[in-house]
Amino acid sequence: MSKIVSVDGIIGQGKSTVLNIIKNTPTPYSKIVLLEPFESNLFLPEFYKDPSRWAYSTQCFFFMLRYRQYLYMRSAPEDVAFCERSAMSDKYTFGDMLFDSGYMTEEEYKSYIMWFSWFSTWEGLNPDITVILDGGVEEAMEFIKKRNRPMEKDITAEYQTALREKTINNRNYLGKQVFVRSGANLPKSPEGRAEVVLDYAKMLVPKIACYY
Repeated sequence: MSKIVSVDGIIGQGKSTVLNIIKNTPTPYSKIVLLEPFESNLFLPEFYKDPSRWAYSTQCFFFMLRYRQYLYMRSAPEDVAFCERSAMSDKYTFGDMLFDSGYMTEEEYKSYIMWFSWFSTWEGLNPDITVILDGGVEEAMEFIKKRNRPMEKDITAEYQTALREKTINNRNYLGKQVFVRSGANLPKSPEGRAEVVLDYAKMLVPKIACYY
C-alpha cells in the first residue's frame, strides 16, 4: 500500500509541472505519479463559464474521479504515490469556497456534505502528507495566461483570491501532515519546487534516509 503525497495550491502554481518532474526523477524508493484528471471532468469547461450553474456537478464529478484515484494508489505496491490535490481539498477548499461565494445553493451544499461525510470515513482518502505551493495570486494568474488553456480563460483574480484564502485557512484539514511553502521558502523554478516535495516524501519512507 502506497503512502500518499498530495501537491496542493491554487490554480496555476505549477503543480502538474512539478509532478511531471518528480515522475522523471530517479528515487531510491518505488513511486507512482498521478496528475489531476481535470480533462476527464465533463463539467469543468462549463463551470468556468457559469460557476453558479455547474459548481455542484463539477465537484461531484471530481470527487468521484478522486475517490477512484485514491483507491488505486492505496492498493498500489509502490512505496510512495504522488498526486495533485485530494478529496480533502475538493471539500475544504473548493466545496466550502464555492458555497461561501454563492455558487452552490444551500440544498446542493447539504447534499455534497452528506455524501462527502459518508465516503470520508475511509481513512485512506486522507493524504499522508500535503505540500501546499503558495506562490500567490499574481504569479498564478501569469502562469495561467502563459499556458493558455482555453477552459481557464474565464478564471479571475477574485476567484483565485477566494480559493487561496480557503486553502490557507483550512490547511489543517488537507492531510495528516500539512506543509505550506511560500515567499522566500518557495523556490521559483519548477525543479526547485519538485525538490521541496521530494524532501517531504523522505519522511514517509525512513529507510531511504541513508541514500541522501
